[in-house]
Amino acid sequence: MRRTFVVALENQHVGDPLGDENISMEEEALMIDEADQSAQEVNQDLGDAERIVQVAESLEDLAVVAGSKEELSPHEAHLMEKAGDMAVAGTDVEPDEIVPAMESFKGADGKISGKLAMENFKETASRLWENIKRILKEVWSKIEAFFYKIFGTIPSQRRKLKDLAARVSEANSKTRENAKFTIASNRYMVAGTTAIKTGAAYESALKEFVATSKWVFGTYTSGLKADGEKIAKALEDFDAEKPAEATDQLASALGGGQAKVPGGKAAGGSRWPKHKVEQGHDLLGGVSLFTISPEKGEGGALARLEQLRQAQCELAPSSEKAKDNSSTVEFTTLGQPEASSMIKDCEAILDAMEDYQRGKAKGEIQATKKKIEAASGKAETAAGKAKASDDATEKAAVPHYRALINFNVSYARWVQSPVIPFTKLAFGVINTTRNLIERSLTQYK
Repeated sequence: MRRTFVVALENQHVGDPLGDENISMEEEALMIDEADQSAQEVNQDLGDAERIVQVAESLEDLAVVAGSKEELSPHEAHLMEKAGDMAVAGTDVEPDEIVPAMESFKGADGKISGKLAMENFKETASRLWENIKRILKEVWSKIEAFFYKIFGTIPSQRRKLKDLAARVSEANSKTRENAKFTIASNRYMVAGTTAIKTGAAYESALKEFVATSKWVFGTYTSGLKADGEKIAKALEDFDAEKPAEATDQLASALGGGQAKVPGGKAAGGSRWPKHKVEQGHDLLGGVSLFTISPEKGEGGALARLEQLRQAQCELAPSSEKAKDNSSTVEFTTLGQPEASSMIKDCEAILDAMEDYQRGKAKGEIQATKKKIEAASGKAETAAGKAKASDDATEKAAVPHYRALINFNVSYARWVQSPVIPFTKLAFGVINTTRNLIERSLTQYK
């Protein structure tokens, strides 16, 4: 697969944001553009990693089938080639890279050897896991790069808000000449599906955005440490002779559900069938935070773990209904108290970001990620012995190992979403709020 590399930031000092309050508009635009590029690459890389997880699982299953037979009939060999095609469908991987032509597994007697096929599938699955580890290393570097760049613009944002607050104070001695003004509409002036046209409505929506900011950068990110430590402990405790104990342990530990989002209410609809969905406030930007968890189905701990692995908190459109797509809005001119309150709300959003950047949550996530990596290495060693064994009991440990190790990808995805998309949204909201205040000030003479 094609990969895009970035310079690793592990040896750089990232405790404080880049930049200062006096960076130029061009420098700020470049930092935002570079952060956005990192965010896009993280999303793409995690998608690739998830697809490779599915391919590796299919190969492990093929290995079990192939290993159960001394030789494969032409029909069975054909089915395995088809399975290989299906395993890589939708990826950039060529089928022959995963399942070579079965002719290559013929022994000296001209028959297709199940053992040779099994060994190839195992070897390829192991190679794919090495690819996943490489991708995840890049993902974590790019996540770090995103926050390093985007939070580097916070001092500049604070300076702009401070200057704007001074201009609002000066407006006290002026008279408002126009009760309304026309402004180009954008997505940040929509909450749910409704365009916001008054200061009161916007201020109310902005306060809900502040509450959600505190949840995303506080409650949610703090919870990532606890979930990560549960994953690390299960991997650390994995024993090939008693594999079900670790998977049962993790299924129980993660089974308590996700934290309630601000304004949370049960959400139905067709977007996430067979999932338990909770929807937060209708936020500026026409989106809401959703916690999405697959409904508990049939099956034991392995099936439940895969369901829990797919649980997600993400930003998505608040409704499937069409939004108000007016190109312009007649907006009510803001009064000085409204404008001052909105500036304080924007500063509160930046405070939540900086609390995450400089506080303990970010460091705890990084430390927990390292714990998961170390525990994964230990589990990989234990599973390697089981994979090489001909003992049926030891082979039965492999699916349990696989179910646990796949949480490496899930943990990176939980850190990425909703934090990175929400951060990008927050800067858009702050910029739109400043614009509304600045346009309102021009209505005073």
